[in-house]
Amino acid sequence: MESLHSPHVGDVSPARFAGWYRDLVEEPRARLAAFHAGRGETSFKIVAGALTAGLAGGTMGLVNARFAVPGDDAARVFGAPVDLVTAGICYGLGLTGYFGSESHHVVNIGHGCLAAYGYRKIMRFSRERFASPPIDQAVRGALPAPQQRAWPYNHASQAQFAPTH
Repeated sequence: MESLHSPHVGDVSPARFAGWYRDLVEEPRARLAAFHAGRGETSFKIVAGALTAGLAGGTMGLVNARFAVPGDDAARVFGAPVDLVTAGICYGLGLTGYFGSESHHVVNIGHGCLAAYGYRKIMRFSRERFASPPIDQAVRGALPAPQQRAWPYNHASQAQFAPTH
């Protein structure tokens, strides 16, 4: 840990103030600026990665919507969903370092493609799992429509609860 003791403690010259100012203001300010400079670059990389993944996921959604066969929800390449194939290719190229120092961008594209694949699978699962059953046409309209009552105690068995005033 650095000492808080300044070498300018016993200095009585006019340069004393400059020494104290440098120790107490300029050096901590420089350390703080260096700290924030590193954080700013990291924050920018995080935001750029999130934007890249989001853009890739949206692009895969558009590709699936445009090139999917009628009745299917995914465009396919050799029978496999295009977003899953693209994610595998991007992960392979990114993790092997094919693009050098920019390989993390390709991995982020793979994240977006895999997210699009997962979103599509969950949507299909939830549509099949939580869809309401079709209503038979013979049953439709067999029951009377529910009536809205102005007062909750309109029924004869609840007459004793009705206000009397």
